[in-house]
Amino acid sequence: MIGYIFALSLIQGIYSNPLSFHFDLSGKCDSSVICNDDDMKMMIACGNDGRTYNSSCEIKMAICQGYPIKQHLPGQCPENLICPLERSFQSSRALQLNNTNIFIPECNETDGSYLPVQCHNSSTYSYCWCVTRLGRPLPLTSVKNAKPNCTHSSCTYNDRWDFTMNLLTMIKEEFLKETVERGATLVHAPIAEGRPAISLRAYMNSGSMVMKADGLFLYHAAKIYILSLHTFLTLSLLLLVPFL
Repeated sequence: MIGYIFALSLIQGIYSNPLSFHFDLSGKCDSSVICNDDDMKMMIACGNDGRTYNSSCEIKMAICQGYPIKQHLPGQCPENLICPLERSFQSSRALQLNNTNIFIPECNETDGSYLPVQCHNSSTYSYCWCVTRLGRPLPLTSVKNAKPNCTHSSCTYNDRWDFTMNLLTMIKEEFLKETVERGATLVHAPIAEGRPAISLRAYMNSGSMVMKADGLFLYHAAKIYILSLHTFLTLSLLLLVPFL
């Protein structure tokens, strides 16, 4: 299983970033050897393999490593062309090299997206896995000599972001509610004398004594506030880590 995971990663990696998976021991394809200053300048281009390149140097390095890359369009590759371009490019390579082990993606003929199920049939093994509409493999979906069920919906980046923001809003509301209930109430007063005037009322347990200080946090109320704020910020950071 470990060997298969490595093989699948290699298959996908070669095409998601061909420069990273080619071992050129001679050093002839090093960027410092084949690229000049102009080649290193930012120049986003859509290659005929469906991949977006950031400079002429990246295209030169891919060509040097055996991938006949040409600019198909200036700018990033449109989503509806990524799969068709990759399929055409891989099919041509497989034919030219007489190599049946080259992965050729399956595309949706209507919108050009990747079909949910992708398979790689080589002379030694056959595996299928689920992918996103942009061709990114979904984890834990690969099966051997069969096709996985890719019809279930998965959370998109926007779905996860909306969920996290809604959860943070709920935590913030609970944090403010608990702060008030424990006896710390922040009152934002109008700006006076050229500086913000913040009044903090700390109500003692008896409810008969009220202390008020402009611009200062009373000790007990501040301690409650800071503790709650620390909890809120900690939870916020933990929830936002996957998006960083």
